[in-house]
Amino acid sequence: MKSRNCLKLIISMAILLALAAPATASGVFTGVKVSTLGVGMDVGYQFTDWFKIRLNGNYLPLDFSHEIEDIEYDIETKSPTAGLLLDLHPFSGKFRISAGLYYRDFDVDLTATPHKAVDIGDYRFQASEVGKLEGNITFDKWAPYVGLGWGMGGGKHSNFSLDFDIGAMWLSGTKVTYKATGPISDPSLVGHAKYQEYVDAVDNEIKDIEDDVDKWGVYPIVSIGFSYRF
Repeated sequence: MKSRNCLKLIISMAILLALAAPATASGVFTGVKVSTLGVGMDVGYQFTDWFKIRLNGNYLPLDFSHEIEDIEYDIETKSPTAGLLLDLHPFSGKFRISAGLYYRDFDVDLTATPHKAVDIGDYRFQASEVGKLEGNITFDKWAPYVGLGWGMGGGKHSNFSLDFDIGAMWLSGTKVTYKATGPISDPSLVGHAKYQEYVDAVDNEIKDIEDDVDKWGVYPIVSIGFSYRF
């Protein structure tokens, strides 16, 4: 709810700034880029030499393997993001300060098939007990963004621009699911005591993952691309 109120405030400020500012350099622009959010595109409008608004969309398909605490996981994510960003060019040049709000669908899937005994949440289990490990990490859908950049400005600059941005998107609302598919997940096969160890292990593992992710605090965004103003 707070993020949506923040979005409404950003839109209101953009409209007020656009109405109040003298229109010197103006026009519709579009651009393409690559970034830590994936392959992306901008579409926006330059109201003045020092102010513009843009919509930014990105797509990040990833599929790779990574070892976490001696377990080799296959990690897959298809994470679309869409942001409403305001660019302020305080010197009516290429330097800009950006702020806005992103909608993101960060969804990370983890799978592993251990071939030896593994430690899960401070408990040790045999590979035959575990079977396959499956996990999922998600975050809040809305995230504020701030950053600095270099790109299309006003004045006598060309309508074609090489763009560069560096900033951060806040991470929050981390939610983790984690389970084994083998016999250990069925109390009728391993008994109540052993099953309870599994439940405690999974709870500990989920807490450790959430704590590790929350320590990051932000997701760094670095992008490079080009844009053209019509």
